[in-house]
Amino acid sequence: MNSEIKEQFQTALVAGLAVLGAYATRKILEKSWKKTTKKDPPVDPTDDSNSWLEIFAWAAVTGIAANAARVMLTWGVTEGIEKLEDEV
Repeated sequence: MNSEIKEQFQTALVAGLAVLGAYATRKILEKSWKKTTKKDPPVDPTDDSNSWLEIFAWAAVTGIAANAARVMLTWGVTEGIEKLEDEV
C-alpha cells in the first residue's frame, strides 16, 4: 500500500473510531459517576449545585480517559494495519 494512502486511511479510520470511542467512554464515565456519587456528572460548570472539586474532578477524569482512548485506538489501528500489510 502506498505510504501516503496508508497514512490517509489510517487517519480517517482513527478519526472515525475516535468519535465512537469518545461516545462510549463518555457513557461509561457518566454511568460510573452516577453510581459512585449518586448525582449526574457536572457537565455545566455554571450550575450552582456542583462544587468546584466535582467540576475539576469530572474535567480531569474525562480528559484523561478521552486521551487514553485516543492513544489506544491510534496504536491499535497502526498495529492492525501493519499486520495486514505483512500478510499481503
